[in-house]
Amino acid sequence: MRDSGKAGVVTVTFEGEVASTDSPSFSQKLERAVGVPVTLEASSVLETRVKRGRAVHVISDSSIRALKKSYPDGDFDIRRFRPNVVLALGGEAEDFAEESWVGRSLRVGEVVLKVEKPNERCSVTTMPQGGLREDKQILQTIVDVNNRNLGVMCSVERGGVVAVGDSISVD
Repeated sequence: MRDSGKAGVVTVTFEGEVASTDSPSFSQKLERAVGVPVTLEASSVLETRVKRGRAVHVISDSSIRALKKSYPDGDFDIRRFRPNVVLALGGEAEDFAEESWVGRSLRVGEVVLKVEKPNERCSVTTMPQGGLREDKQILQTIVDVNNRNLGVMCSVERGGVVAVGDSISVD
């Protein structure tokens, strides 16, 4: 993902094909890439997050593993939480590792994010979506295990390209 330089416009690369959100064919390209129907809409929530400087949601696999330990029957499919970036930290990472990075810079590929705050979760995580069943215990587990937080919200310090398998570092 790359800031196009035009307000509210993002350029994304899908399997080598570059598309911009201001292109009439963007939705179709995105649908082909993700395999489900897509509609792009203006979002006051995103606008508010951008204005507050917290537009990127990051979750690590260590956080998902920590929740799964507390509720083994829960389906903690990452789609339920709608992050922008999922970090594979490996089995040795501490539970909810990304929360210890608040106030620091996270480098992912070319991108530098400032980790602003833990992300407080809401009931949307419990709703049926994308083939996932309703499960009210998902949010209750997040509340019980980690004070309602899952992942972190970040601002963009330096834009650029992020790809699967990129290295990460925390400064």
